[in-house]
Amino acid sequence: MTARDDLEDRLDDLEDLLGDEHEPDPLPITEEEEEHLREIFAAVDRPEPEQLYDEDGELTREAKHYLDAAFDTEPET
Repeated sequence: MTARDDLEDRLDDLEDLLGDEHEPDPLPITEEEEEHLREIFAAVDRPEPEQLYDEDGELTREAKHYLDAAFDTEPET
């Protein structure tokens, strides 16, 4: 067994432990920050996506659109 094979086996073991639906733990935020975020997302006119991250740990397309709507990211002119 090569070192690469060993690393791939260990990675597979870790993925098995975490499961397929694992999302990163949220960062610790203050109550004021949490309330501010709730206010921002309350005004979004699209449903919250069912899945925020894909299997590669990247934001899904729906999550990106949701965040764009929440933070009103239009190009500045």
